[in-house]
Amino acid sequence: MAASPVSGGTSQPDILTMLHATKGTDYNLGDLQLNKILKYEERLKECLADYMIPPEATQVSPLIPFPYAWWCIDCKHTNDERLG
Repeated sequence: MAASPVSGGTSQPDILTMLHATKGTDYNLGDLQLNKILKYEERLKECLADYMIPPEATQVSPLIPFPYAWWCIDCKHTNDERLG
């Protein structure tokens, strides 16, 4: 799992997201504590302050910028149909 600010983009799942997703289940993520994770993430931000972190590393987006998507939203054609 990854911690903010580097848990976006193509990173591993975010720690806090996974804690929430497994809440009320039999899954145990190692008895992680929310307050300690938040402190850790704040300290990590401070440690990374001198580094350039690209926006795609800090954001999650369902849009994947492939030159040819698997399907075309506008025309509803598959890749094979579009490429001939």
